[in-house]
Amino acid sequence: MSERADPLLDVSGLTKHFAQDDSLLRRLRPDQSVRTVKAVDGVDLAIRDGETVGLVGESGCGKSTFGRLVLRLLEPTDGSIRYRGRAVDEFDAAALREYRSQAQMIFQDPFGSLNPRYTVRKTLVEPMAVHDIGDSTTERVGRATELLERVRLGPEYLDRHPHELSGGQRQRVAIARALAVEPDFIVADEPTSALDVSVQVEILDLLGELREEMDLTLLFITHDLSVVRHVSDRIAVMYLGNLVEVGETEAVFSNPSHPYTQALLSSIPNPDPSATSERIPLEGDVPTPIDPPSGCQFHPRCPKILPSEEWAHGQRTWRELFRLRTRLAGGDIDPEAMRETLREAGERADDDAVVDALYRNHVADRVANATGESVPDPVATVAREALSAFVAGERDGAVGRLEAAGLTTVCEREEPELATTEHGSEVRCHLHSDVAGDRPESAKLRERDREKIL
Repeated sequence: MSERADPLLDVSGLTKHFAQDDSLLRRLRPDQSVRTVKAVDGVDLAIRDGETVGLVGESGCGKSTFGRLVLRLLEPTDGSIRYRGRAVDEFDAAALREYRSQAQMIFQDPFGSLNPRYTVRKTLVEPMAVHDIGDSTTERVGRATELLERVRLGPEYLDRHPHELSGGQRQRVAIARALAVEPDFIVADEPTSALDVSVQVEILDLLGELREEMDLTLLFITHDLSVVRHVSDRIAVMYLGNLVEVGETEAVFSNPSHPYTQALLSSIPNPDPSATSERIPLEGDVPTPIDPPSGCQFHPRCPKILPSEEWAHGQRTWRELFRLRTRLAGGDIDPEAMRETLREAGERADDDAVVDALYRNHVADRVANATGESVPDPVATVAREALSAFVAGERDGAVGRLEAAGLTTVCEREEPELATTEHGSEVRCHLHSDVAGDRPESAKLRERDREKIL
């Protein structure tokens, strides 16, 4: 996503698609199709020598898959990976073995990543032997002892097995194993998430010390934003397999540009009881990577989705109507369930009553709670007409009625272009790019609306 002079690691268009439920029988049957999971979908990222980049995002967004791809633990579907100018994706077995001596990984689960049959001694000595580090077993054991001391363990741990260690001790051994081959670059995949809070602090301090002492470059993968601020020079925010914002850590925390980044940062607990901050809620779950949304993939959950040029009312009202359109199209509203609720309450439950109740629940009350205002009469009419068609079983007609009223957006039609903000961050969002491009003047976003939303 960013172009850097002579980066240590330079990833361009990196893609990994997995086939779901793939089998020979499924391929041979004409009525069956193999669905593709787009785990990582065209990521660009450059990491400078000696820096720590924090890769953040919700669970399932592709962070761990990306980390495994850059180390060739998974084979990419497309794209390029260059390490010190060399094409990692083209390495043969010998070159890949050499690369593994320069680039290592610390896994999330320290118990699962350590061989339960190996002692700590063998866990540390074997990588040295594989990569011809040290002239003898005695020298390698000596180096293993030094590594244990470096990660704040002692030589008494050499002959212990993983089950004899605590979670924090196992993770220290995993860090020592990664350092055993003297790497320059380490991918740390949620290295503290499986540990107690007090142990997390110790591991983070240890990684910081080792980075300074050994001049390491780190890709630190986590979903904990309170952690990434303290360990990273830059932050890359991932959503549904791609990066939506990349920038210097303080710039991103002080001036987050993408609505997704803003929502993530608003969720960080503030220990100051006197501080006031508004939480930005994200509705719904991360969409499936099998069939990601069109345009900006964040638009179904975005709290700042752009209205159409024709829309003459408030952005929040437009957002609630667009949400209604999305839920109607997806069949997420159940008129019969509402009808049954009305009957149980002893209220009228004919079609008009169901429409009234759905309108209150999905439009009127939501707008009133957010703005303190009522829905404008023309908007209320459109919403009721769409709901009436939906209750009558005409889903396409309901959605079409809302679309005809201007409930469409550039966010669902076009992928946003990469833009650089005034704070130096790179972001993919129509709020920060020329949403008009070569489209007619009438389709351009009005600047006053853009400023209001930002």
